[in-house]
Amino acid sequence: LFGDVVSDQALAMPDRVDWQLIERLNYEKEAVGFYLSAHPLDAYTQVLARKKITPSVELERKARGGVTVRLAGTIQNIRIMKNKRGKKFAFIGLSDAFGGFECMVFSELLDSADEILQVGQSVITTVEASIHPEKGLRVTAKSFAAIEDVAAVAARGLEIFLSDESPIAAIHELLEKYKGGRGYITFKLKAEDENEYEYDIDIELKDKYKVSPGIRPALMAMKGVREAKEI
Repeated sequence: LFGDVVSDQALAMPDRVDWQLIERLNYEKEAVGFYLSAHPLDAYTQVLARKKITPSVELERKARGGVTVRLAGTIQNIRIMKNKRGKKFAFIGLSDAFGGFECMVFSELLDSADEILQVGQSVITTVEASIHPEKGLRVTAKSFAAIEDVAAVAARGLEIFLSDESPIAAIHELLEKYKGGRGYITFKLKAEDENEYEYDIDIELKDKYKVSPGIRPALMAMKGVREAKEI
């Protein structure tokens, strides 16, 4: 236009670490009111398998004879009520990757698990489930644990496979958020000596960390990280 010469220039996009799964899903829920691309429990598939969690889709079948099982879910809503004596109880709606379920929580557990019982929190709950002849499925919670805490205990450690040393600073910044757990962190990389012989180097960090499922996708998004493997 107007005789000016315009040279083609590639649009340079800055490097950005992708959102972690839970962070992305929280933004989706905030924007549209529900999870679009996955469910928050999808980040914890290994934890759910290790803890032998019952999927919500199997709950009614198992409850026919009366059963105690462990369920996992993300809290969707909490309805707090009072009985005739003035004692609190609640109905808590949760969801997993298969659907939703509701459990009753009596006052003692409601008070002791108050910090955990927040909308948006993912939990593992031990429940008693049965089928009432008139009211149908009845689920009563006996305990709650934040799934992050369960995951931190379940994993023994994390192996981080590096192609070079470039992501070390970014990894250090990430791991600082997870200090104080029980998991070991080991760096693994390959090197060559002056004769071009290849050998493996393993470096285990002296501190221990909470090996949360959120760490792995954050590591995999970094340049220079070939693999991050939970052990």
